[in-house]
Amino acid sequence: MKRPIVHIMPVLLVCLAGGSAAQPTVMQIGANRYRFVGPSDRLVADSIQVLDAALLEEQEELERTLGFSMPPAVVIVAGDANAFRQITGQQGHVAAIYRPRDDLLIFQNPHGLRRAGILQVTVRHELCHRAAATLSSGGGSHANWVEESVCEAYARSERADCAPLRAAIHDQVIGLVDYADLSRVVGSALGSIRAEERRTGFCVAIDWGQHLIARHGLRASLALSARPDLPELAESFAGFQARWSD
Repeated sequence: MKRPIVHIMPVLLVCLAGGSAAQPTVMQIGANRYRFVGPSDRLVADSIQVLDAALLEEQEELERTLGFSMPPAVVIVAGDANAFRQITGQQGHVAAIYRPRDDLLIFQNPHGLRRAGILQVTVRHELCHRAAATLSSGGGSHANWVEESVCEAYARSERADCAPLRAAIHDQVIGLVDYADLSRVVGSALGSIRAEERRTGFCVAIDWGQHLIARHGLRASLALSARPDLPELAESFAGFQARWSD
């Protein structure tokens, strides 16, 4: 059900670079608070409402899965890739981030994400990270590879991008010695400068996340990701590797 807009309020900010003025818009929809930053046009309000509708849908589904309610969100919407880069320090190809230290969701322009067909999966993924922080008392800075694996596995209903890499994934998983080796190899691959290594490591991480969710459920998997040294993760390794043994 569509939630009422409480108010839309333009706020004048002076940009540090060159002292030029930008006109971010603050909008309250239901309990969520949005701030649009960057090049703006008549579609600002519509852009925020597009994102809010996706957040409402995905948060309701996530809360049903996890069995608890999440607090109202504070969200920054970037008008373009340059604004997103200035706010987050991330490259323009990154769709969104969640910052646990201040419980803040930051998204690229929702219209662009929707045109690319990744709006829902992006929202689902970032809400999963927010849920992980909630489960760890809201103070987590543990955006580690285990949490990334679980959230990406939860966000994606299929892994078509990984299908061509199945042989490479198989060889990598079968070649692992133990969970510590999995952690070392995947953690290294995700930060690699080699695109092929990153893609393969990312797909192994997604498969690991799917395995954890199937074995422990989403809520327990997110709780485990806050402590990647816990024995339950090491104990899950044998079953994970066995999936690739034939």
